[in-house]
Amino acid sequence: RNAKIPTRLGDYQLYSAYCLYTGDPNTYQQAILKGEEWKSAIDKEIEAHQKHGTWIPAPLPEGKKPIDTRWIFKTKQDGTKKARLVAKGFQEEEHYEVYSPVARYATIRMLISFAVQRNWDIRQLDIPTAFLHGNLDIEVYIKTPEGVNTNSRTLKLQKALYGLREAPRKWNERFHDFIVSHGLIRSGSDFCLYFGAGAAVVVWVDDILICGPRSEELIQAMVKEFNAKDLGTLKVFLGTEIVRSKDKCSISQTTYLDKVLTKFKMKDSRGAGTPMEFNFQYEESSEAAEVPYREIVGSLMYLAVISRPDIAYAVACLSRYLDKPNQLVWQAAKRVLKYLNFTRDYALIYRKSDMHEITAYTDANWATDIQDRKSISGTAVFHCGNLVSWISKKQQCVAQSSYESEYLACAQTASEVLYLMGVSQDLSGEKVCPVIKIDNQSVLKSAQNFENSKRSKHVNVKAHFIKDIVTKNIVKLEYVQTNDNVADILTKALKAAKFIHFRNLMNLEKC
Repeated sequence: RNAKIPTRLGDYQLYSAYCLYTGDPNTYQQAILKGEEWKSAIDKEIEAHQKHGTWIPAPLPEGKKPIDTRWIFKTKQDGTKKARLVAKGFQEEEHYEVYSPVARYATIRMLISFAVQRNWDIRQLDIPTAFLHGNLDIEVYIKTPEGVNTNSRTLKLQKALYGLREAPRKWNERFHDFIVSHGLIRSGSDFCLYFGAGAAVVVWVDDILICGPRSEELIQAMVKEFNAKDLGTLKVFLGTEIVRSKDKCSISQTTYLDKVLTKFKMKDSRGAGTPMEFNFQYEESSEAAEVPYREIVGSLMYLAVISRPDIAYAVACLSRYLDKPNQLVWQAAKRVLKYLNFTRDYALIYRKSDMHEITAYTDANWATDIQDRKSISGTAVFHCGNLVSWISKKQQCVAQSSYESEYLACAQTASEVLYLMGVSQDLSGEKVCPVIKIDNQSVLKSAQNFENSKRSKHVNVKAHFIKDIVTKNIVKLEYVQTNDNVADILTKALKAAKFIHFRNLMNLEKC
């Protein structure tokens, strides 16, 4: 039978866009032949497993199947060589309790904005071989990996080896128990945020961000408990560069962007003033384009969700045609790269502000897609004047009027605001009442009037959701002029002057 990539691994081509080619070895034998640096990295990894007691030599019980392993090799940003031994967890028997939370990017941006307001330094830590701190409570056997010196053909795992389905969850449980024992509380809004007792901590697998008066105390505790590496002030996180000065902080992905531009041979391209042609519309064509379209869009997604909200609409639009790219969308994708090359030095700027509040903007572009006539929702959320969250998303149902599409967009924005309100209250300890700004007077009046409306009966649940949180003073709705509604940039392709106006309102600036 033909081998197939497991469905749970998703689109490999899309994923590969995040792993730009570096020339690292793919197998154990290749690494050994490449020189002493890689051999030392392998030895270091095996020593770590021996130190943690990851496995013990053991014969394979009858009826048990051993899991294969493989070596993963990577050159880190500082040039050091990293070797990682992983289990092929997809060969395991199915288990139910394998979910492990991951921090949302918006939570991380909220932490940065909060630290800027308090003049707090954000420290970064790395937990070496983090998963090996998690104890296994099931029997798992692996085939003896290449490079491990033992006479046994199989090993019984004692720790949660990388690649196992349970490994992330076991590490998360271990870290949770540790940090809670030091007086911090897990956030109900984001399970990877811990707060209280003079500190705020965000955990992203084995990377830790921490700020607050108790930072040094907690860092020393993590060094003692997990042999954590103190990387100092936050500078690079998840491929994102963070530059902190006295009164502001910039967030960018210049290094990653340069790799993308080089890979797709766009480094010397002529610039484009906007990421997408004004009023761009997809047109079906029987002639498919044999081009790396998925890889380009995957690379652009990583930029759009972390530091470049100005390309969010364009990338969301292009991502709808991954299964049927033609020359039209291929040229549109290249235009986004041209725009990014033109604005390579731009960064998302956070500043200290007297506005200690959450302000959101919501907008919709009604029936914009001529293929299915579904509308586009746009959401932009600011904390203390700093953009911490943005969404550009096609609505799931066809709105029958602009009023209806605006209501659906407002519900999307309200959901995001409630989550960020929870994060803000956890970090500050202060109750906040966010403001949602909308440029549709009809929706504004309807939301503030609890009577049933014939115009909103098709979006009944969304309508009552908005009315409920407004009536209870959980959020406020305010009118904003269309020219000041920054969410407009997330709903359509704009002309240059208007696009630049909204980009400036997002605090995307040349550095």
